[in-house]
Amino acid sequence: ITQSQISYNEYKARYDIQLKEIKSLQAIIKILESKLASAQKDAFSIQENLTKTETENLSLKSKIDDFKQIEVELERVRSELDHLKSEAISKSVDSLTCSTIVGGDDEKNISKFDLQIGMRFCGGHKFKKSDTITLELEPSNTYDKNAIKVMVDGIHKAYVTKNENVSIGDLMKKYSNYQITAHGKKNYNQSASLNLEYSWMVCEKCRNTLQASRDYDYTY
Repeated sequence: ITQSQISYNEYKARYDIQLKEIKSLQAIIKILESKLASAQKDAFSIQENLTKTETENLSLKSKIDDFKQIEVELERVRSELDHLKSEAISKSVDSLTCSTIVGGDDEKNISKFDLQIGMRFCGGHKFKKSDTITLELEPSNTYDKNAIKVMVDGIHKAYVTKNENVSIGDLMKKYSNYQITAHGKKNYNQSASLNLEYSWMVCEKCRNTLQASRDYDYTY
């Protein structure tokens, strides 16, 4: 076993631990979302049947307070999950020393994976292989500061799905040399898939570690 293999295994073990933390946070999010839905249902039910009695007014206020607390906790856990996703990508490169730079057009230096696009934002656009597709960060987005727009021939057509925009955004900031194409696979009701290719201009150890962290399933 070479020193580089040992180093790679150590970093992969660290990401296995981090993945367990992420899965745990995902489970917490599901529980909080369930509580949030229940609190909303209770609050709405009380509002619909509200009388002017003091007891019912106090009950409604208590439910609304619970609802607000759950919303705050849910947002905190989601932020922590987004931070862990971002950290999983950045640490894999930043914690290694790049001594030998590789790159170019060789097939071995190109990493490929599917990029998921939310269909509800596509506006009916049918992605074609001839499309010139680029990505654009949208930090001013009111609903998601990590939003990434999908541009076709310079026109905004869709968004990268929310569960991928943090990791994809980190890649865009670190490596600008990417290419996106429509690969012709079936588009489903809720999402479409595009090819995302990177020519890694980093040392081979960094590239392998970064790709290993990117291959984890962060969806929820």
